Amino acid sequence: QVRGMDLVGRALWMAFALGGVLLAAPVLDWAAARGSTSARTRSAAGANLRWLDLLLDPLQGNPVGRLAVAESKMVLRQRRWWWWLAALVAFGLQVFGSGRGFEAGMLLAWILPLDILARGILRENDNGTGGLVFTAPSILRRLLTARFLAGFGLLLALTVPGLLRLAVIAPIGALAAIIIAASITAWGLCLGALCRNARPFELLLVGAVYACLQGATLLDLLHDPQRTALGHAAMLLPAALLLAWSWPRLAR
Repeated sequence: QVRGMDLVGRALWMAFALGGVLLAAPVLDWAAARGSTSARTRSAAGANLRWLDLLLDPLQGNPVGRLAVAESKMVLRQRRWWWWLAALVAFGLQVFGSGRGFEAGMLLAWILPLDILARGILRENDNGTGGLVFTAPSILRRLLTARFLAGFGLLLALTVPGLLRLAVIAPIGALAAIIIAASITAWGLCLGALCRNARPFELLLVGAVYACLQGATLLDLLHDPQRTALGHAAMLLPAALLLAWSWPRLAR
């Protein structure tokens, strides 16, 4: 039973929270402006990462491969040191973790490239380069394929230890992890093109990972991987259809 004083108390806390947000807004705007400026400055240079050339250059056998390699190098060279540290933590959990620890390692690997997956399809809109990029012949198909391959390949690379481990102890789980990587990549591209904004996919993936940490089975690989694989495989078709409809309109 809610008493009148309970309502007053909750209203006071809500008022304090709203007042705090209003007072903090100028500071948050200032911090966001500084963060955006520093991010643009950093992205202009990036790290060398010579090992990327050795690893990815053999994949440049055709125009789509060259585009996918260029996309991968560009986004990986802009990663900060803490991102690579988090990737090592994900690797460690996938190798040594058991049960929830292993699942946490896979979830961390899937969420690490969140900004890459959410904003990849919007790069021309963000940078104002669409008028130049989209004049190339057959660029819509080639660029979309390259960006899918770059995102999908990155998710597979971040889950290599987990995939190898699952291939030994639960092959269906390894297959489910591969299909999940394809589904996450496809929906990142799809929602970005459909909504013309990165936020819907970011919120969706963060919410899915949080729900899985609380016990949801949306990304389950150990208990019922067959159902997980079938569910995400079924989600690939609507993502592909929506992407085929929305990508040309975004490009225009």
